[in-house]
Amino acid sequence: MLAPHLRNCPACGTDAGAPNVRLANKEDEVVQLEMRYSRARIAAADVNAEKDFDAFVKLASESDAVICMPCIRLLDLLRETSLLSTFGLQLEGESRVPQDNRFDNFRESVESALFPNFSKEIRFAALTIRDVGQTAYGVCSVILRKSSIAGRASVFEYPLFDFAEKTGQQLGQPIRPGHRASWGNRAKLVAAKFGAKCAGLNSSELAELLLPAPTDTLSDCVEVHIFQSINRHSIAHVTLTKPTEHMDEVLQSVLYDELQKQSISARVAS
Repeated sequence: MLAPHLRNCPACGTDAGAPNVRLANKEDEVVQLEMRYSRARIAAADVNAEKDFDAFVKLASESDAVICMPCIRLLDLLRETSLLSTFGLQLEGESRVPQDNRFDNFRESVESALFPNFSKEIRFAALTIRDVGQTAYGVCSVILRKSSIAGRASVFEYPLFDFAEKTGQQLGQPIRPGHRASWGNRAKLVAAKFGAKCAGLNSSELAELLLPAPTDTLSDCVEVHIFQSINRHSIAHVTLTKPTEHMDEVLQSVLYDELQKQSISARVAS
């Protein structure tokens, strides 16, 4: 049997699929998610919100993965001077120094609980039904091409730190099933998370429910976990929000020209 963290069989080289997706597609995960989804729909029916629930599920089924980053990071990607790296790989390559805070101190433990032995290969995004993401991470909201991630992306109900704190998940213990899903099942996970909270909301309010306007990097979201590399060819669209620093204003102008040159859809948010 292939080890859970491997993608390719070491004996024959056969591609077994991204390990995060294989974990999300395990029988107990799928069954528990289906049960949670059914309970959420019943809860919506109890308050006469079936139509709102079904509309939200439809929107969520068309959702995108968004990554926010600083201008300089996106410029590097566009010019192919680097791939989108991860915390673990940055530490390994000595291009980053961990900070003395609770996030960097426990990041590897939290990520290893969900991605045992392959956490360094996971890139993080958020699920969205609009084109602006968690701009506390950077003023460039990068929407990824669905075709570039669908086979290697899974989704998780909360940011990992939130999940550990809200549910009392013990590090080193298996994650309780039903809180993650494959990319194709992302709408069911969204429905299981929010249930009848979608009642009476318009499309703009539903977008805010799924991905609240960020106040800092602790904002809630449905996380998207993408196995292995992301480069400029993974980008579908970019939204540039107003920067607060002069350097970013200069870089945004350069970025916008570069995006146009590479025929990548872009807009500057008002």
